[in-house]
Amino acid sequence: MHTNHFQLMSINGRPHTGHGLQDDASIPAKGQFVIRIRFSDYTGKTVLHCHILNHEDEGMMAALEIVK
Repeated sequence: MHTNHFQLMSINGRPHTGHGLQDDASIPAKGQFVIRIRFSDYTGKTVLHCHILNHEDEGMMAALEIVK
């Protein structure tokens, strides 16, 4: 997420013990994660994507539309 920072809550079902807000996270291969995010000052379209280039090129992206 590049529009708002988020709180990483868990990775693969285990609570994440990090502190503060972040704008990216390292997730194990085939892993799952839960984030908490507040869209407080942005509306419109944005993307969520993987930073591993061949993953990004192969479509590991999601389009989001944030509305009030």
